[in-house]
Amino acid sequence: MIFFGWNGILVGLEYLIGHWTIFQWMSQTLPPIVLTALVLCSALPLAHLFTGYWIKHGYFDAIYLAEPIVVCRRE
Repeated sequence: MIFFGWNGILVGLEYLIGHWTIFQWMSQTLPPIVLTALVLCSALPLAHLFTGYWIKHGYFDAIYLAEPIVVCRRE
């Protein structure tokens, strides 16, 4: 749930600062795929903090058949 809370914070920040000139320029100038990548880059760096236990306990095991997943383990 913390991950969704983080994303809620990002939505709140977008509401508060989305009108700034730099963000308006980006939304009008950059291609949609670049904007999508920027949005993902804002949320994904913290995703590993919240999914480690799910990976450890096998929650995503069924996904391994559909897409490659890179897991880094510290031992």
